[in-house]
Amino acid sequence: METIINIFQHKKKLVYGLLILIIVIILWKQGKKFLQKVSSKSLIKEAEQTVQEDNLTYPVEQYQIFSDRLFTAMNGIRTDEDAVYDVLSKMITKDDMLKLIATFGHQEDTEWGIFRAFNTNGNLITWLQNELSDKEKEKVSEYFKKCGLEF
Repeated sequence: METIINIFQHKKKLVYGLLILIIVIILWKQGKKFLQKVSSKSLIKEAEQTVQEDNLTYPVEQYQIFSDRLFTAMNGIRTDEDAVYDVLSKMITKDDMLKLIATFGHQEDTEWGIFRAFNTNGNLITWLQNELSDKEKEKVSEYFKKCGLEF
């Protein structure tokens, strides 16, 4: 009878330990998300303040179309790399790329279910970093370099 009581007491400690661990993990993930969002928004704000609209290649409305196309290409399970390359290849000036970054803003992946844990949340740079392979990132880096920016 005494061993049953000991086992129960150890199980109780184990359950409490697991609950504390789960709470710590949740708090850590939420803190990390918050910091990423703050960092993401500061890059967006910097892009908004830096862009000189008289140097833009396209009308301002076109950047929203480009941004929507990029989000659609990267949101969900599969990334349409050709669509990403097509949009980025149209950025001619540094201000074009900055306007695209500012217009893309901070986006959150809309995928749900089992894939929710792998969602991307952040600015355009974060999305490109998370969604593309190393080889694809090299190609994207060339588009940024062409515009005078580092990727």
